[in-house]
Amino acid sequence: MANAASPSTTAPDSSQPLQGWLHSRWSPVTPLTDQQYEALLQEKLLRLDAEIALVDADIALLKAVADTK
Repeated sequence: MANAASPSTTAPDSSQPLQGWLHSRWSPVTPLTDQQYEALLQEKLLRLDAEIALVDADIALLKAVADTK
């Protein structure tokens, strides 16, 4: 009897294509190449830089308003 804690004694057949959950069309996870991952990170970094610039502008505006009072 096998359970989740004991390792399987049968080796997977290497002639069969991968049928794991990652390669299923229902998987929410998709494998990315290094270039795709880099582009994704660059896009996120650009969004963060834009958000930081907006917050910096808001801070400057609040400081200017506070100095005039």
